[in-house]
Amino acid sequence: MGLMNFQDWVVERQRLLNRIKELEAENTELKKRLGEDIIPVVQVPTAMQTLSLQEKVNLFRSLFKGREDVFARRWYSKATGKAGYQPVCQNEWSPLCDKRRNKCAECQNRQFSPLIDNDFYRHLEGKDVDGRDVIGLYVLNEDNTCHLICTDFDDKNCEHGYQEDVLAFVDVCKSWSIPCSVERSRSGNGSHVWIFFETPVLAVKVRSLGNAILTEAMNRNGKISFKSYDRFFPNQDTLPEGGLGNLVALPLQGLARKNGNSIFVNEYFEPYDDQWEYLLNVSKLSEGAMDDILKRTSNILPLGDLSKTSEGKPSVVISCPKVRIGRQTQIEERLIDLVANGIEVVLYTKEENDDTIRLQHQGISVITINKLSLHAAIIDKSKVWYGCVNILGYHSAEDNLIRFKNPEIATTLLESISNKLS
Repeated sequence: MGLMNFQDWVVERQRLLNRIKELEAENTELKKRLGEDIIPVVQVPTAMQTLSLQEKVNLFRSLFKGREDVFARRWYSKATGKAGYQPVCQNEWSPLCDKRRNKCAECQNRQFSPLIDNDFYRHLEGKDVDGRDVIGLYVLNEDNTCHLICTDFDDKNCEHGYQEDVLAFVDVCKSWSIPCSVERSRSGNGSHVWIFFETPVLAVKVRSLGNAILTEAMNRNGKISFKSYDRFFPNQDTLPEGGLGNLVALPLQGLARKNGNSIFVNEYFEPYDDQWEYLLNVSKLSEGAMDDILKRTSNILPLGDLSKTSEGKPSVVISCPKVRIGRQTQIEERLIDLVANGIEVVLYTKEENDDTIRLQHQGISVITINKLSLHAAIIDKSKVWYGCVNILGYHSAEDNLIRFKNPEIATTLLESISNKLS
């Protein structure tokens, strides 16, 4: 029997709860008839009931740590129906702000807002009907360390569901004594697997751990394609020059939580009754334990950064050092359509900006390489667009672009990009 979907599970859960109440009532009635004393069950208060709002925020912040000098918040346009995340600026919509003339990333008056308790209150309450209070956490600190790694599994990239992939990943974590937590995503069609660290750890080491877990999971489960795997947060070993790195939407946002999403679940993908009680008992991995794991697993051949496209899967890889789109172009629209149809799209660029953040939240994987110089697009590992033109940047009529089909050259170009990641 396959895994039931969430709505079916909700219906079945309610049916069972109703049946339990019926049986309890029958049991009580039988005891009365038999003349037995009824001993009341003492309800032990849970963390949901005993923790104050401030204590919940403190607990939440003790786990979900990242940059505190800057953070992003979700935006939503009712006119277009589009949504995304952007860094919160103290001068937004003030007399110093002129979004019509200047992009936020290039604005001289940009002043990031620090992440404070009130932002977490808004996130956890989730009163905005359009979800414009969701916190986007920048995981990578300025010293290239991080307090956590989050592995994203997304059903939109997977024909057979994501749950088997998640369970295979979690199984490796358990066998290696790595504490991990599974969150159902905001959409309800995917999961985040969170691993927390006792102290900040270099991202290059953290990502090596993530790659080792994912590689071992794939080695153990040859029949699982792991097409639902999307990316790690952090998605870079080091901060791009002038950039902030990738962000991840934090869990337990009030509106999503009311809809049964963005919550922590067990191995059956059932939500824990008390989310705060669960978080109180979450363990963290020490750097020493991580080092031991990496030593023991050093013989596992890595799958690269898993930024390489999956074998046999339709894909588009774009190497564009400087992304400057401005208004949405036909190429960008086409890439978004490809993602919507299950095609993997990966963009390599030198630095993160508003355009790359928008592309990322449209489902395009964005990976920064500081010394990237290649201008190319590789389609299905065989077709190549090559030349001195920025495919997602400004160009002129004098720029050169050639198109040809050659799997060997396509492989060589992909390897040249991969080598810059190592």
